[in-house]
Amino acid sequence: MNSVFKIPSSPVESKIHTVGDLVSIVFQYAIPLAGLLMLAMIIYGGYHLMISAGNPEGIREGKSKILMGIVGFLLVFLSWFVIRVIETIFGINILGR
Repeated sequence: MNSVFKIPSSPVESKIHTVGDLVSIVFQYAIPLAGLLMLAMIIYGGYHLMISAGNPEGIREGKSKILMGIVGFLLVFLSWFVIRVIETIFGINILGR
């Protein structure tokens, strides 16, 4: 008796067929993750400012952490925005919406 067993594939595998599908899935989680990381960097930088006790080096380091958190989030958001503009201009669907 010849029987063939089908093993179901995972839900993620069935959604990824092109590079655009992969980018869509990555960007679906990138913006919220970047927001959480920005919040964590702002909190960590603020904590660093508080424990610096007026030390100029500690203050500079705390401000740098806050600035880098904001800049990182803006880079992720700007990349999402550029992709959305390209989608609108050329009428293509990159992010799968």
